[in-house]
Amino acid sequence: FDVDADYNAIVEQNEDILRLIQERLRSAEDASGMMKMMNELAKAVNATIDVEWNEWLSQVAEVYNQELSNAILPVVENELAAIADKAAMIDKNREQVALPMLIRSARRETRKNLLRAKAEVATFHDEVSELEAELEEAERQLKKVQSSQQKISQLSKSVESAHDLHFKERSNRQTADSSYFKFFSIEKLHNWVLTGSSNSALSLVFRGASSSQLTLSFSITDTLVVTLDASMNKVPRSAQSFLSESRKKKFHPAVTGFLSKKMSLLCEDLKNMRLLSPSEIPSVIHFAELRAARIEEAAKEIDTILKRCRDSFLQPSDTLKHEYEFTAFFKNSSRKRDRLRVTLTIADCYPFAPLDLHLQSSSNQFDTDSMNRRLRKIAKPGFGALTRVIDAVHALVR
Repeated sequence: FDVDADYNAIVEQNEDILRLIQERLRSAEDASGMMKMMNELAKAVNATIDVEWNEWLSQVAEVYNQELSNAILPVVENELAAIADKAAMIDKNREQVALPMLIRSARRETRKNLLRAKAEVATFHDEVSELEAELEEAERQLKKVQSSQQKISQLSKSVESAHDLHFKERSNRQTADSSYFKFFSIEKLHNWVLTGSSNSALSLVFRGASSSQLTLSFSITDTLVVTLDASMNKVPRSAQSFLSESRKKKFHPAVTGFLSKKMSLLCEDLKNMRLLSPSEIPSVIHFAELRAARIEEAAKEIDTILKRCRDSFLQPSDTLKHEYEFTAFFKNSSRKRDRLRVTLTIADCYPFAPLDLHLQSSSNQFDTDSMNRRLRKIAKPGFGALTRVIDAVHALVR
């Protein structure tokens, strides 16, 4: 069914009518009427084409149906019948072959089960022999145990007496250990003064350069549990004569406050320490001595710098807890109107932490960025870091 050929044939047969329709479509007056006529004509043509197409499809379907029923279905039915015959023949042959094989397989399995049963019987016989031998050995062991029971009863009494002796020995050893560790803790101390000692207590005073004194008091219970109490300015009168007044130093008031606060923090840290045995007393004393000495060295350094720099002061940090800020003002002879403000943040673990440095120029005549880069290379952790930074600032300002 060729649509284009049919369309061309219709156009050739009705050429005059189509031209007349074309002329009327071009005129404005008959445009609406011609459009309706064209639509109706198109619907009629489409309906004619659909009718012819459906007739052709029905004819093709009928031809295919006749072909299937006359030529293909008989062949398929014959092949299905042949397949069914062959399947039945195979089932018969399978039954004839499978029956002797099943009989042979059953005989083989019966023979295997018989051999397995014989092997198990032999194994059980060997196990019975071993059990008899073990029974005889157990009887001999029983006789030996019965003979040794008398010896065990005699040893039990000896063990009880040995246990009592061991308990007494442990209590005596605890007393001896307590005395030994206390003696070992104070026998080589050079910066501490012993203010009190007994079997259950030990008191020491740190011999430092500041007027405030660090006192450590250890208490030892019967179970060797040690408690520590650290305080400031609680020195007995009997120990005042052992504390040399020549080593005392008069610090700047701000440095005195710095020392007092840092020593109070040290006391709090020492109180929070937990000692499990008297053997830990030497390490605690050594830790307190190192930290107290570090605090005093930092105080001496800050005091020296405060005396050197007139326009300087020390105050606690407003933003960081347990830290201090050292501020100093520097002038240049050629720039009298401009002042350089240097602020150094001193951490709680100084000098083991780097200094936090901040520079500020009052009239921006100093190159603070360049100076900051140079000073950060100098402000590294270590004793004397604060002094090195101040000396470097003096050299850069000149």
